[in-house]
Amino acid sequence: MPEGVSSCPNSIHDTQNDVHSNRLTPAVPQLFRQSSTKGIQDLVDRLSLVEQHLDDEVLKNDFLNKTISKQEQTLQRADKLLQECRGNFSKIFRLMNHLERTIQSQKTEYRQLDKKVSSVVLDVVEVNNVLAKKTVPIDGNTSTSKKEILVESAAKIQGCGLTNPDAIFRDCQDLYDKGHIVSGVYFITPLYSACSIPVWCEMETTPGGWLVIQSRKNGELDFNRFWQSYKEGFGNIASEFWLGLDNIFLLTNQDHYELRVDLWDFNDNRVHALYKNFKIDGERDKYRIHLHDYEGSIRNGLAKHNGMMFSTPDQDNDKWPNYHCGREWQAGWWFNNCWFAFLNGPYYNNTRIQYRGISWNDWKPEQLARTKMMIRPSRLHVNKKAPPTPPDTKDITPKPKN
Repeated sequence: MPEGVSSCPNSIHDTQNDVHSNRLTPAVPQLFRQSSTKGIQDLVDRLSLVEQHLDDEVLKNDFLNKTISKQEQTLQRADKLLQECRGNFSKIFRLMNHLERTIQSQKTEYRQLDKKVSSVVLDVVEVNNVLAKKTVPIDGNTSTSKKEILVESAAKIQGCGLTNPDAIFRDCQDLYDKGHIVSGVYFITPLYSACSIPVWCEMETTPGGWLVIQSRKNGELDFNRFWQSYKEGFGNIASEFWLGLDNIFLLTNQDHYELRVDLWDFNDNRVHALYKNFKIDGERDKYRIHLHDYEGSIRNGLAKHNGMMFSTPDQDNDKWPNYHCGREWQAGWWFNNCWFAFLNGPYYNNTRIQYRGISWNDWKPEQLARTKMMIRPSRLHVNKKAPPTPPDTKDITPKPKN
């Protein structure tokens, strides 16, 4: 076979291979292009989604910004309102303080006015009672106020004889409850006394039934006396007198008692002090005074005297070491160091005397015109009475009557 002929088939075969090759070769880029186009489209779609999401987020952000702006404006208005409220609260607080001070001042004025009105009412009641009972009836238990009746000590009276038990009265309240409602001199028999003693019963002073234990009116009676005299009592029951520490001890230990102190100045102004629990101890304890549950139209002038022992010019039982209050002030009293209220002092018939005579420092430090100390069963114990504890008989030493 010739050389040229033998190579033709190979050439044709090669040509066919080339043609076949040329037919196959363009297919690969086409697939690649199709794949690339799909990927780009996916990216475009994804970018669109991202852009759309971003747009949504921008819209949300704009909405949030607008909301925040509104909230900031609301906060600013709220802050402004808060500042205004703080200013208003400050004004209200100042106004409340002013009102509170005004109320306190009005309360003080009201209390003072109430005390004055109470005093006036008491005076009116007493005047009405006196006008309604112009005369004092005289019977077996009363006497006219014009007659001089001296103070008697229950510890000294002996041999009083038989007494009708139906006519025995323990105190002025007992008399009042049994229909004796006119002030005057009556005879009573304290629970632990064998015989009766004369006393002045003040029935007009509300609520009635007061037994007077001290009275100062005009200075006719000298209160500059020693221990024994204050122990037994002195003076005229119908005028100025001191009932006696032994008598006061017996009376205030037979039941629960209260003490009322009435005071007058030289302009006839009147005030009172009331102690709803009052008693004194016996002589062994130097007649120590006990005062509790205070009320009245003046300040508690006897507060510093509560618990003090009794002193006289010849017995120094006060709370001032190396000083004798009784001798210095020329009277008997429950001295502390020395006193804040002093009703047994020297009597000066004018008001210009200061810190030397009868006075109640928390009302007037100068001389007072009149004083009255009275007792009656305590109203705090009306519904819960218990049998009183008998006093120690050693506290009172009976003395034979001369």
